[in-house]
Amino acid sequence: MKIVSRDCLFCSDINASVIPEYASYLARNQINGVYGNLLLQNKSLFIYIFCILVNGTTGEGMYSLTFDERKRIAEGWLSEKSKIPTVIIQVGGCSFREAQQLVWLSSMSRLL
Repeated sequence: MKIVSRDCLFCSDINASVIPEYASYLARNQINGVYGNLLLQNKSLFIYIFCILVNGTTGEGMYSLTFDERKRIAEGWLSEKSKIPTVIIQVGGCSFREAQQLVWLSSMSRLL
């Protein structure tokens, strides 16, 4: 499974076609994601759910990927909702309009 396809030394493109195969692998092996740390009544609790965090958790995706790449990756993971019911999309960015488009894409997947 090649996540990044390279046609030349300096050119690369995101290979979103591997997302269904990777989602199947995660579901088949019951690999759980850590959603986050919850502070409840002064006690720190970790919440473990089966999820995927798409395009980074602290904003690294918005600087290293183009908007079209982020959108393709988000669409790929959102199409795998039957295998991974919780998909969390990092939507922040420098462009408010691009963030709005990613929010819209994510919210539309909830309606399907």
